[in-house]
Amino acid sequence: MRTSTLAAVVALALPSFAVAHSGAPFGTHPFIDDGVLTGGGTDYGLLILEDGVPYWTCEEAFEFEPNWWYQSPGGPVLAGTFLGLRWSTDGGCTWSDGSGDLAEPNMAAVGFDREDSSHVFVATGEGGGVENRLYESTNGGVGFVPTGFSQVGVKPRGVAVENGAGRLWIVAIRESDTVGLVYRSDDGGTTWSDPPLELTGWAVPEYLALSQDAGLLYIAARSSTGGFWLLQLDTSLAGAPVPVAEFDGQVNAAADYGGDLHVARGWDTWLVRRDGGEDFEEQVAGPTRCLHVQDGILWGCGLDPLFPQFGWTVDGVNWTGILFYDEVVPRTCPAGSRAADLCPPIWDRIGPNAGDDDDSADDDDSAGDDDDDTTAADDDDSADDDGDCDCSASGRTSGGVAVLVVGLAGALLRRRRASV
Repeated sequence: MRTSTLAAVVALALPSFAVAHSGAPFGTHPFIDDGVLTGGGTDYGLLILEDGVPYWTCEEAFEFEPNWWYQSPGGPVLAGTFLGLRWSTDGGCTWSDGSGDLAEPNMAAVGFDREDSSHVFVATGEGGGVENRLYESTNGGVGFVPTGFSQVGVKPRGVAVENGAGRLWIVAIRESDTVGLVYRSDDGGTTWSDPPLELTGWAVPEYLALSQDAGLLYIAARSSTGGFWLLQLDTSLAGAPVPVAEFDGQVNAAADYGGDLHVARGWDTWLVRRDGGEDFEEQVAGPTRCLHVQDGILWGCGLDPLFPQFGWTVDGVNWTGILFYDEVVPRTCPAGSRAADLCPPIWDRIGPNAGDDDDSADDDDSAGDDDDDTTAADDDDSADDDGDCDCSASGRTSGGVAVLVVGLAGALLRRRRASV
């Protein structure tokens, strides 16, 4: 049972607690090494797994709000912020500023080569007629050099990288009218399509993803007349974008996997279009904040207790939770650091609510019951089970969601302030 997880999230939602901790417990960016989760960025702090233990550094220690997180195996943790690139080698206890051109601008987007995750690209996204550029690192972010992408009055919003990093795509906003643009490079970023493809009728692109076979781009955008859409575009940029579907809320992520198209939408919804069908069907539970194909596995980020911080699936249907909130322990940071001063008192508030996963004796979740705690089909958890519940991803959707949404709205809206 993971009722302690729900208690922790509800505590985060209470107004008295919001003063001390404004972050929401979303997993947002998984760090992966050869099919193994090594940590990840979240909306309430940074998690790094060491010997299987997820250590937490509170977001208040960072003095910045991340647009994105990234870490290649053995490399520093990178944080793209509104005020420059930051990096840490001690699990987020202390941070160094990016040098040169990356020290101050809004770091709007990141993309990496799925065959070599030490090969990473970052894009600046400043407004006000400032030149924006794309930068490349071949050593996991230890150092970056500028590529041939340089635009004034254009703000990148997403970077997609083909395996091998030969072809790159950037989706961006033209400042003058907020219309979306798509650029393509066939030589690793040295030269780019000119003019770019204009997403006529579509404004404010929010997200860019590359299909598993690198034949399609998926772009989350608003239409010029309103509404949230997912678009499909051939990677050659030949032809107009094709609307896939309109959604009730913003598309956070999309991924095609095993012939199905997965979409994470809004705060709490996972939808799938199976086998090339026309309709998306809302699933019982799944990732709501990220979808990410790497090492032949579909990874997802979610809102705990609705879904684990991070999970994975190999069949696109059944999710295995990797990291739950109640498994996290606080990191010990160097004395005198901002993290050492701020994180312990914050953990004193949320730690008791996290606790251990204390299943009672008659709800043992042993083999033959519910072995993954992410599907509802395995065990009963009825009232005669001492009131316990396995709090699977599907079970977590009831009861506390209304309170949770109210408590998280401010944090989520705050983090969208640079969306245009």
